[in-house]
Amino acid sequence: MEDAYGGTPNKYGDIWLLCPYTTYYIYVYNNSDCSTSGYDWDLPSGWTEYYRYNNYVSINTGSNPSGTLEVSACTCCKDYYCDNEEKVKIKTQYFSYGYNCGGYHSVYPNPASTEFIIKFSDKFDLEAEDASLEIYDSFFTIKYVLKGFMKENTIYTNDWKDGLYYIRLKYNGTYYYNLLKIVH
Repeated sequence: MEDAYGGTPNKYGDIWLLCPYTTYYIYVYNNSDCSTSGYDWDLPSGWTEYYRYNNYVSINTGSNPSGTLEVSACTCCKDYYCDNEEKVKIKTQYFSYGYNCGGYHSVYPNPASTEFIIKFSDKFDLEAEDASLEIYDSFFTIKYVLKGFMKENTIYTNDWKDGLYYIRLKYNGTYYYNLLKIVH
């Protein structure tokens, strides 16, 4: 799954966290020994489908990004050429309302292991003089200070302890926060 800007949305366990009024591309990868074809997509209420092609669909979440998506398809295990009544449900995916939607930055992957990326939206002025970004550990000790903003910033965490970290962005006199989990 990716959003229209090519980024990966956040995930909490097995639930994708999506933003309202955002376009996403949702893919179904078949990792079984049985081929699939003739995909049918049952989208959550309120979502708009732009187009579909084989194993992916382009959607907009509308005002409610939450819901359940189900995908059915013909399978070679049953019958490669089948009608709608013979299709097998091959995927059920749950979605919920994301965090940091419409903000100035996103953090992924989260949880992270050896590195993560802070990506700034087009609304953020990379050359703003009053902007700062700091990362604190769970004891509120500064762990990292970002110097020199770029569209995407990779931060390496090999020597960081497992746990929660707080990301604080100051921009235009306002603070914006993210929570990052490190798991090695």
